Amino acid sequence: MATLNALSAIADACGGLGAVSGVLQLRGYVRAAEDYEDHAWVMDAASAVLRTAFPDTGHVRTAVGVSSLPGGAPVEVELLVELSD
Repeated sequence: MATLNALSAIADACGGLGAVSGVLQLRGYVRAAEDYEDHAWVMDAASAVLRTAFPDTGHVRTAVGVSSLPGGAPVEVELLVELSD
C-alpha cells in the first residue's frame, strides 16, 4: 500500500505515470521489534509492485528496520524515479 501511495503521489506531481521511465531506487523503512530480521522480505512486496508498473527497468533497494515511523505507519517508502524527456 505504501508503494502504491508513493506512485500515486509521483503521478500527481508529474501528470501521470507515463512521465516516469523507471524507478532507480527504492528505500524502505519497516517498523519492527528489535529482534525482527525479515525487513527485506517486507520490501519484496514493494519491489514486486514496481516490477509490475515498470517491467522493463530494475531498481536498487535498501530495507531498514526502525523502532517507530511518523503517524504509527508500519512501512514508509521513498522512491527515486527517472522522468522521460
